[in-house]
Amino acid sequence: MTLREVYQDREDARKAADARVKELRAGEGELTLELIGDPHARAKAPLNITNVAPDVDGSWVASTVTHLWDYGEEGGAKTTVEAEFG
Repeated sequence: MTLREVYQDREDARKAADARVKELRAGEGELTLELIGDPHARAKAPLNITNVAPDVDGSWVASTVTHLWDYGEEGGAKTTVEAEFG
């Protein structure tokens, strides 16, 4: 891919290229996380995954968040987050 705009310097060109790659990859990957209950988790929230795996590390956006509270004897709270890359 070629960016046709002219940039002031190498740094601006790199930022533009990185932004374009993010734009193209948005929605490309899907990720599901199960966490100990986190009432602060919400849909459309940005997620930054680090030190997991090269294919997983990066910026994600939560698409759906499900909270489950089990008040039984063995219960607890669980949050499931489904996210898209980008």
